[in-house]
Amino acid sequence: MPRLIDDMEIGLSVRYLVSIDDQTLGNFTNVEGLDATIEMETYQEGGNNEMTWQFPKRMTYGDVTLSRPLGPDTRFVAGWISSIIQGYAKKNAVIVAMNGLGIPIAQWGLLHVLPKKWTGPALDPDQPKLLQEKLVIVHEGFFSLL
Repeated sequence: MPRLIDDMEIGLSVRYLVSIDDQTLGNFTNVEGLDATIEMETYQEGGNNEMTWQFPKRMTYGDVTLSRPLGPDTRFVAGWISSIIQGYAKKNAVIVAMNGLGIPIAQWGLLHVLPKKWTGPALDPDQPKLLQEKLVIVHEGFFSLL
């Protein structure tokens, strides 16, 4: 019997649960910037005209931008950002993608995260729309979630 789309573990109607060392930041509707880039050094060997050697130098990771409609979970983000002012310890984050039924379909572990920027909603009564917040976090790499 063929499977229905609802039965498949694919990313339809996805939301993202974000936590920092067992402290939840709540659900987000959009995550951008989960990437890693390996900087390469090229070496042209004398007498070898067929190829150029490529050597990995360092890995860099993109800033991760989380966004969602403004809601009660904003207090968790505000608390985390406020705690950084008093001093901080490097903490790890976990982002769990969940389908519409709340079933996890993928997850990412981020090493040593820090908040870089929080942007609140534009408060303009002439243009009523959904109030959004964005949180940009930086990290030092990914870790395995087995």
